[in-house]
Amino acid sequence: DMIETNTKPLSPIITDNNMEIMTGMELTTKLREKYSKDQLAIIAISGSGGSIATKFLRHGANDFIHKPFTYEEFSSRINLNLELIDLFKKIRESGYVDFLTDLYNRRYFFERSADILTKAKQQNRNLSIAMIDIDHFKKINDKYGHDIGDIALKEMAAVLKRVLKDSSIIARFGGEEFCILLEDIDFRDLQKLMENLRQEFEKNIIKVGDIEFSYTVSIGLYHGLLDYIEDMIKVADECLYKAKNNGRNKVVAKQ
Repeated sequence: DMIETNTKPLSPIITDNNMEIMTGMELTTKLREKYSKDQLAIIAISGSGGSIATKFLRHGANDFIHKPFTYEEFSSRINLNLELIDLFKKIRESGYVDFLTDLYNRRYFFERSADILTKAKQQNRNLSIAMIDIDHFKKINDKYGHDIGDIALKEMAAVLKRVLKDSSIIARFGGEEFCILLEDIDFRDLQKLMENLRQEFEKNIIKVGDIEFSYTVSIGLYHGLLDYIEDMIKVADECLYKAKNNGRNKVVAKQ
């Protein structure tokens, strides 16, 4: 509660996992519900071994430092994360962000994904592309007006961020179409994640004054590695088209 929401970028949070009121992992999860990685850097520290570093990163930590550590290591990691937060701020100010949803735009997606694809090829590592489209979006605009349509798009972004927890590049491609690039996830886990995302939209109720509405989404997935990111998007788009033709509110995947 002591963090001011109107301060950007926010000061970094440094947390150990072993604390009295709640664990560091619980604190990280709660903070991520309110602040994204480009707003607030969370740096976890622990002397525990095993998979605790991976767990912290999955719960939304920006970085993890094993104890014991030197002052030089601690200082350099803090400065690195502050520099990254500043970089995110510059990205927001340089025309890479969609003005309505505050997600990345098409331009940023293609520039960033090209670098990721190059590294994935070098490491022979699969990537995942998800194309997502709001079902019957035109009906929302026709029934409630474009202002409510804009709120529906903002809610789309909010749900995507909440479910995916900054583990991917999320971009609005235009209109009601969104594209996501995911790394380090296998095909089965990708399907589970996107089915969970589909269900989140299905049960999500949006309330604006006296208006109450909901919508579903259709999702097309590609998991693999092709020569160009455009080719991967094309396969995901074909899967999205099949999801639409098969009744909408579905996930169709290909690898």
